[in-house]
Amino acid sequence: MKSNNNKSSVATPDRVESDLSDKHTELFNTFIGRKSMAESSEQTRRSDVLRFLHWCESQDTLVTEISSKDIRSFVDYLVDENLSDQSIVSIYNTTSIFYIYLLSRGHIDTDNPFSDVTLSNFDDVNPGTTKQLKTIVKNDRTTDSSEQLLAISPDQIEKLLDHVPSPAVRNEAALRLMAECGMRNVEITRLRLGDIDRDNRHIAIDSAKIQDTDHDLYFRDQWWSNGRLDYIMYRWIEEERPKYSHSDDTDRLFITQQKGKMRPSYISRQVKEAAQEAGINEVLYTDANGNNRWLVTGHTLRISYITHMANNTQVSISTISDLVGHKNISTTQDYIHTSNEHLKQQQTNFNPLAKK
Repeated sequence: MKSNNNKSSVATPDRVESDLSDKHTELFNTFIGRKSMAESSEQTRRSDVLRFLHWCESQDTLVTEISSKDIRSFVDYLVDENLSDQSIVSIYNTTSIFYIYLLSRGHIDTDNPFSDVTLSNFDDVNPGTTKQLKTIVKNDRTTDSSEQLLAISPDQIEKLLDHVPSPAVRNEAALRLMAECGMRNVEITRLRLGDIDRDNRHIAIDSAKIQDTDHDLYFRDQWWSNGRLDYIMYRWIEEERPKYSHSDDTDRLFITQQKGKMRPSYISRQVKEAAQEAGINEVLYTDANGNNRWLVTGHTLRISYITHMANNTQVSISTISDLVGHKNISTTQDYIHTSNEHLKQQQTNFNPLAKK
C-alpha cells in the first residue's frame, strides 16, 4: 500500500459520498441503506464511514485490501488529527461495524482487519472515558462505576416523571416506558399500536441496534408492572391520541399534532427538559459548536434502568441483556458494580451455606 502522511490530502468528513470512487460509493450506500436508525445515529455513522473511506482513498487502496496494520495507521491518523477519545472510539466502532456488515452480507471477501486491533493498545487513546464522564469526575461526582456516574436513582426518575413537559399524558407515557423497560428513544418512536398488549402489560420492541432479522432479539419482549403506566397508557391511547389530527393516518403509538410520528431527538428533549424542571439536570460543558451538553440526556433513563437491574436486583445478567436488547452480554456486564465491598456483600449473603 502506498504511504501517504500528508494530512491535507485526506478528505474531511463533511465531503459527500459522490467524492468517492464507484466501489466505495456502492459499499457506503449499501451500509447506510440498511435498517433505519435514529437521525443523530445515522448522521454519525455517515460521517464516520465517510472519514474512513476518504482516508482509504488518500492511501490509494480499497477497503477490501485493508489490513490490521492499515487500521493501526488509521487510528494513528485520527490521533494526529487531535480528535477527542470519544470521537476516535465512535469512528473506530462504526468502521468495525461497517466491516462486519459487509462481510456478513457477502459484499466483500476478506478477513476483518479489526479482529487483531483494539483501542486499548494505543497509549494516546482512552476508549473508556468520554468527555461527559471526564467532566463529571472533575466536578467530584465520585463513584466506583463509570456507568453509575451517568445513572440517576429511582427517586430521581420519579421526580423527573412528575415534571414532564406538555402534553403531559403523551410524554409521561413515553418516558415511563423508557424508564421502566429500559428502551432507547428511537425504539419508543418506532412503537406501533399493535406492539402494545395492555391486558398483559406486554410490548414487542423493534430492537434498534440489532440489524440481523434472524437474531432472537430483532424483536424483543418487555413488560411493565407499574399501575400508573396502566392508567397513563389508557389515557393516551383511548382519550388523547384520537384527538390528534394524524391519529387515523398512522398506527404509530406516539405522534404529534404536526406529524404522524416522533423523532428520537424530540424524546431526548423531553427527558432533558423534565430533568431541568425537576432540578436534577445541569450543563456539564459546551461543545465546539456552542451546544450545551447535559448531565441528564435522552439515554439516561435506559442507563439508569440497566444500572439498577444489574446492581440492585437478583436478575441475571443474561436476562437483563435480553430485556434491553444487547447483542453482546459483555455490553451489559459493563454496568456491574464490582467494588470489593460489593463482592463481599454478595458472597456473604448468597453463598450456598450463607446463614438465613
